[in-house]
Amino acid sequence: MAVWAGVNLVWVAFDLTYLPLRTFWLQRNLTPLPSVPLVIPLTLLPDITPLYDPVKGIEPHRETEAYLASFRRLDQALQAGESVASVAPLRRRQMLLTEQLINENPFLGSGNAGTLEKIKNRLRQRAGLDSAKQSAAVLLGDRWLASHPWQQERRFWQQQVLPLVATSYWRSIDENGRPTDHFWRFDLALFQSVFALDILLRVLRLRLLVLGRRHAAVDVAALLLLLGRPLLLLLEPAAALPPATQQALPKSGGAGASAGAGATPGQRPPDAALRYRSRAATRSKRTAPLQRGGEAARGGRRKEQKSKTKRVEPVV
Repeated sequence: MAVWAGVNLVWVAFDLTYLPLRTFWLQRNLTPLPSVPLVIPLTLLPDITPLYDPVKGIEPHRETEAYLASFRRLDQALQAGESVASVAPLRRRQMLLTEQLINENPFLGSGNAGTLEKIKNRLRQRAGLDSAKQSAAVLLGDRWLASHPWQQERRFWQQQVLPLVATSYWRSIDENGRPTDHFWRFDLALFQSVFALDILLRVLRLRLLVLGRRHAAVDVAALLLLLGRPLLLLLEPAAALPPATQQALPKSGGAGASAGAGATPGQRPPDAALRYRSRAATRSKRTAPLQRGGEAARGGRRKEQKSKTKRVEPVV
C-alpha cells in the first residue's frame, strides 16, 4: 500500500506538470539559453505524448498539421532530385501557409503565444530582414535556393522552425465549458478504489478487535488516526495497528494481545497495569458503602438467629 500510494503521488505530480512541460516531452531536448539556438537532445527519453495527450483531451491542431504536411511534400520532392523550378507550386503553398500561421497565431489556444515570436525571430535572423513574412518568402524563393543548397536549408527548417510549429495543439472542451481532462477517471479506477478497499478492511479489522475485547479501553484517537492515514496517503501498512491501540488492548493470550515494553509473559504491561489499578480503586471506592451496609445487615441477621435458637434454662 505504501508503494502504491507513492506511485499515486508521482503520477499526480506528473499530471500537474504535463501541460507546462509538454514541449519538453514532445521534443525531448533542453535549451539552456532560449535566446540562443542551442539544443541538447535527450534521445533516451521515450515519446509519451501520443499516450498521455488523450488523457488531457489534446488533439493535433489542423493548421499546424497542414503546415508540417506541406513541408514534408516539398522536402520529399527536393530530396528526390527535382529542380527548384519544378517545385514552385509547393514552395508557393508553403509561403501562403507561413503567412497564415503568422496572421492567425494558432499557438494562442495552447497557451504558447511566445512560440510564434520565436519562429518570426529565427526567420528574420536567417534572411536578415525585419519582416517575418518577407523573410519566409525570401528563404523559399528561387534566388535563395539557387545560392544555398537544400540540405543546408532543410537543416534550418527542421531544427529551428518545424519543432516549434509542432508544439501547437488543440484541446477539446467538455459540456461544462472546461478543458477536457480524463485524469480523475484513471485515478479513481487505479488508486482511489484501492485506498477505499484498504479503509474498509481496516474498519472490519478494528470492529473484530473491539467485539473480541468488549471490556478493553480502546483509544478512540488512535483508531481515528489509523483510519485517517490512508486518506492522507501516509506510509502505514494495512495489517498493523498503531502502538497506542496495541497498548490499550489487554493481553488475552492470542495473536492480537498487546505486549508492553519490558513486560514478561503472564504479566500486564506497565501502562495497562496502571490503568487496571486505577479502575479497581475507583470501583472499590464506589462499592465500599454498599459493602459496609451489606456486612451490617448480615451481622444483624446472625444475631437474630442466635436469639431465637437460645434456650431458656429452667429455674430450680
